[in-house]
Amino acid sequence: MRGKRVAAAAAIGVLALAFDTPPSAQAQTRTSAAYSHEVQRARPRIEIHPARKLVRECTSWLEQEARPSGTVIVPRMRCWWRPG
Repeated sequence: MRGKRVAAAAAIGVLALAFDTPPSAQAQTRTSAAYSHEVQRARPRIEIHPARKLVRECTSWLEQEARPSGTVIVPRMRCWWRPG
């Protein structure tokens, strides 16, 4: 019984080595794939051209936010358009 287990484990090990890529190649593949994904997927730029003369006003503040890791301070911003 023990001999069968050893033989099965050895066969699995040989198959894993035959089909496995080295860790450095895996890391390089993941890094290059992630980089190419970022380069190809740039966020579109949004441009607004209002018909009448408007000015965008913004106010910003820091606010405490409860998270599972603990309380953190996060930036907040609110903007609106006013005639200008």
